[in-house]
Amino acid sequence: MNPQTYDDIKNEVIRRLGNRSDLSTRIDQWAMDALTELTQAPKASFRELDASYSIVVQAGTYRLELPGDFWFILSLRDPQRKLDQVHWQVLDRVYRTTGIPMRYARYQDHLELDPIPSEDRPLTMRYRRRLPSLIAGMPLPIEREWHEILLTLIVSKGLWALQRYEESMGVKQGIEAELGNRLDNPLLEDDNYETTIGVRYE
Repeated sequence: MNPQTYDDIKNEVIRRLGNRSDLSTRIDQWAMDALTELTQAPKASFRELDASYSIVVQAGTYRLELPGDFWFILSLRDPQRKLDQVHWQVLDRVYRTTGIPMRYARYQDHLELDPIPSEDRPLTMRYRRRLPSLIAGMPLPIEREWHEILLTLIVSKGLWALQRYEESMGVKQGIEAELGNRLDNPLLEDDNYETTIGVRYE
């Protein structure tokens, strides 16, 4: 199977769960839960969900508003260094000074910088985009190499919801083994210096 849209995934889940007619609306929730779980897996990266946001923070401004599609932050840096992330309670316990921001805390829909910038300061934030809701006809928001794992994870959640616990656990163990055996793209790129079998041109 080569699913292209959410409809393809949903229809295949129904087939794998025995073509039950009462699953259509329930699958939507299983699918969102599965997509969220998969995209938070520590061993996997999803470059299609990654984004960057550049801004010049004005002197005296310590609040940085977040983009509308923001999910969670990966890093925040100025041209020289990466800023350290701290909990907002840490910033609440100190007297705010002005200077070059060295750290930040997230609170609600914004970031707070510390120290407060004493001059205009360019910052670049790398972040993960929030997942879109899966709806009929939409293309899947992750690349092709993840479609089968997503499909299988949805099936696992469906089996669990249908109280077929042993089957669900077996499927989930297979997914974890598959994730454990995968190399992320940077690791594959790092391997390009090794000798491989190829054609020698004389």
